[in-house]
Amino acid sequence: MKPLVLSTNTKGTLKSPVTIAIVAHLQANGPSKQIDLDRALVQVDGYGQNADPARLGRVLHKLREAGHVHRVLRGDEMLWVHGPHPQAMDAAAEEEVTPEFSAVAQSPRYDLLRCSLYVPEAGPTLRPGALDFKRIATVGLRC
Repeated sequence: MKPLVLSTNTKGTLKSPVTIAIVAHLQANGPSKQIDLDRALVQVDGYGQNADPARLGRVLHKLREAGHVHRVLRGDEMLWVHGPHPQAMDAAAEEEVTPEFSAVAQSPRYDLLRCSLYVPEAGPTLRPGALDFKRIATVGLRC
């Protein structure tokens, strides 16, 4: 197994045997699935596979924030790779990707203060006596 070499631009240090084992596994084996990392960590002291199932995900997330590992998508598989994300290394490349929204034509706004009041269309003409039922109060009585 090769010695553990950290990138110079990563923040934080690897102190836990679990984090050291994760980075060492990724250096030795290349891109790996989370299940492969879980199987490799069974041999590490202080790592209980069944104690906390979400622990590995939390540790990988912290390593990712610190710039020790990053994720890649190959086909349908999410793989973890050693080292910081390539875009994080080059901040200028990230700025070039940002589109300019000022050049986009904006749609005209609808002015609610100067528009006419909405008036629904009149319904059909009713025959005489069609609304006579409304004159009789039927509150509380069943039909």
